[in-house]
Amino acid sequence: MISENSYTLPLNPVDLAEIYKIKADQDDFTLRVNYEKSKEVLSVKHILVYISNTNFKVQFESMDADLVNEYIQTNFLVECPMLSRIIALIVKRKYQHEYNNVDHALNTLWTDEDIDVYLKEHGELIDDLIDKMSHIPLFCLEQANKYNKKYDEYLVDLEHTDIDTSVGLNIVYIATYAPDILYLLGNKLGPWPTKQLNTRIFNDASKYQGNDLYNTLLRYGVAGNILELFENEDTEEVTE
Repeated sequence: MISENSYTLPLNPVDLAEIYKIKADQDDFTLRVNYEKSKEVLSVKHILVYISNTNFKVQFESMDADLVNEYIQTNFLVECPMLSRIIALIVKRKYQHEYNNVDHALNTLWTDEDIDVYLKEHGELIDDLIDKMSHIPLFCLEQANKYNKKYDEYLVDLEHTDIDTSVGLNIVYIATYAPDILYLLGNKLGPWPTKQLNTRIFNDASKYQGNDLYNTLLRYGVAGNILELFENEDTEEVTE
């Protein structure tokens, strides 16, 4: 069912004027998009490019595998909490990890059967995403260390690589709205499985050489929570 306040992209001037008026009165405005109708006019890639250029937080009235894939792969930042949570659902299903209350609600939209089909057809992309997400703690430590050298010991063997990947910049929003994936991967793989940091995502593809990605993680508290774990570790060692 499409809500009365959902819009078809690209927005016409009347809708755009209405949206900016609504947004002016709402600090946390979210644009609801009629995905199926928008696909009749724009490709999935161009839907995300369009939203990125408007800088609106977005919620799609429906989501399919093409949208999930493009969201993971695009280098245009799009803030879409629900897509991030669908991706969390996929990762948890892959690892047979229990769902939380949000997951159970979304599981009515994407059933376990749907996810199993998705993993069979697009498992390599999810594996690529998991690999790159497991490097986020290392990325945060490196960025924080530019301003405070107290994380040197964790970066001694850091190696920058330039390896082809299908994962794009929305990895930061996936980490922001699905931090439970980071905790899950930390339990499964350790704080990071390698000291290699792929600059194809964590710097080169980023407009400001990594600063915009790190600032997004800082703004939403993800980086702070990660860094706090290592600071607590140092405190425990001193106490002992």
